[in-house]
Amino acid sequence: AVLSSGRHGIMWNHPERGLLTPAAFLSVAEDTGLIVPIGAQVLDDVCARLASTPVGHVAVNVSGVELATRTWARDTLAAIDRHAIDPRRLVIEVTETAALRISTESRAGLDALRALGVGIHVDDFGTGFSSISLLRDLPVSGVKLDRRFVDDLTSGPSAANALALGVAGLVNGLGLVSIAEGIETPAQGQLVREMGWRFAQGYLFGRPARAADAAPLGVLSPLRLPPAPSIG
Repeated sequence: AVLSSGRHGIMWNHPERGLLTPAAFLSVAEDTGLIVPIGAQVLDDVCARLASTPVGHVAVNVSGVELATRTWARDTLAAIDRHAIDPRRLVIEVTETAALRISTESRAGLDALRALGVGIHVDDFGTGFSSISLLRDLPVSGVKLDRRFVDDLTSGPSAANALALGVAGLVNGLGLVSIAEGIETPAQGQLVREMGWRFAQGYLFGRPARAADAAPLGVLSPLRLPPAPSIG
């Protein structure tokens, strides 16, 4: 089972250092403002891919720098219209840190996108100081548990387990999409499923690939793993 049909990202084929992951250059792109045109190109590529196939969803990360741009929401709506895609097939992922700093204008942009059916997911949930207020104040449709919680999960009772279980109850109780990220082993997948996380993302389900080599888009599928004894 998978988190969703796809999650679009970028890598840089550096002429000297080879293929670089986003962690190696995105902070520089944000500091210089280059993240804005990069993000616009990524979004256009995503919309083009969605337009080329009749089913599936794709999630796109949006940085705080992009959100602060006055035209970001308008440009996103324009990309959706330009490629004539169903807005419900697009998910915008905003990190919790960026969401905590969001301006009134940017919040209005998220409201407009959500009203059209675009999914708004809070990424890296649990790393900030006001996590719960985000679920009240923003038009959030889904929450992704930060992978650091997943890394600390144990087969027996622990603080990490209690926190992951409690957040799952909160998110599901609010009727939001609940996603655990950073799942790399079947044991982790089993743990988060039993805690109530309905979807999962991680290397257990697939590794990054070029768009041309990626699997066809599918539909949003609940996390299903072989039954195992319940955790303590």
